[in-house]
Amino acid sequence: MKHIKWMFFLWIVVIITGCNYQNLEQQPSNYGTYSNDRTILHNQQDAIKAENEVLKFDEVTNVVAVNTEDKILLGFKVKQFEKFRLEKVEKKVKDKLKETFPNHEITAESDLKVFIETERMKNKLTDESYKKDKLEKDMDKIIKLSREQT
Repeated sequence: MKHIKWMFFLWIVVIITGCNYQNLEQQPSNYGTYSNDRTILHNQQDAIKAENEVLKFDEVTNVVAVNTEDKILLGFKVKQFEKFRLEKVEKKVKDKLKETFPNHEITAESDLKVFIETERMKNKLTDESYKKDKLEKDMDKIIKLSREQT
């Protein structure tokens, strides 16, 4: 009777583990890109390119970026263990972006508040009432916030 209980328990564990493994494989692997069903009203090609460049780093798990004509604001998240080397990762990301976009002022931060605010701003880009001057004003506010925290 004990063996039957253990076999039943083992089968339950195998089934649960198998179901969880399938769910992990179905998660999207390319974070931070714009979905095709939304119309972006402001030219965000540089932001998309910056997101894709930063996603190539193994240390980075999630990226969000917004750009104006001369500025790029990028927030990113790093893997849990990489938080011990956060300064090196930030420097690596900033150097790569400065190399890729020499004519832009780059602000790239791993701070969660900057990430969240940048994501909110990115979501507003589909709204027709969100004007270009409002975008620049919001971007300057977040850049100022990131410099205060440093």
